[in-house]
Amino acid sequence: MVRSPIPRPLGGRAEDAFDLVLPSIPGYGFSDRPQEVGWSPLRIGSAWDELMGRLGYERYVSQGGDWGAIISEVMAIQAPAGLLGIHVNMPGTVPPSVAKLVKNGDPAPAGLSDAEKDAFAGLDAFYRQGFGYAAMMNTRPQTLGYGLADSPVGMAAFFYDKFAAWTHSGREPERALTRDEMLDDITLY
Repeated sequence: MVRSPIPRPLGGRAEDAFDLVLPSIPGYGFSDRPQEVGWSPLRIGSAWDELMGRLGYERYVSQGGDWGAIISEVMAIQAPAGLLGIHVNMPGTVPPSVAKLVKNGDPAPAGLSDAEKDAFAGLDAFYRQGFGYAAMMNTRPQTLGYGLADSPVGMAAFFYDKFAAWTHSGREPERALTRDEMLDDITLY
């Protein structure tokens, strides 16, 4: 748990400060691997709500990206009493009709605004050039997992590719992250 500083330089008050509780997904980061199967986003969401209650928080918000986004979305559906809202930075909100067009390699539908055309092009590029890792993780996770677990260089290369693709750095992640930041992230995996 981390307590935020009082944001006085920005005109804040002591009551504007808040705590950050940063749980690891079971089997990732600082969490040990689960001792039994069944740790789905549904179960993790329930566990995190229980954790917040045990820590004494009556009200909280949930934020997540990647799997954390899925867990936060599940928590919103579960709607535990203390959850005030969620924030996700990888929302899964592609309408089924658009997802089908992208999957089939079809052009964008007619009548889209320029912003919607840009979003469609980005989604199309991701599915054509960047979705391979997700397809592998969804269909053959152990294949990828064993390879990454057995080869520190392979894992570093895998993550470096993601840093290059997912930072606004022109595919040069060193412009956005320090080597230590990248190595810290890789080490946690």
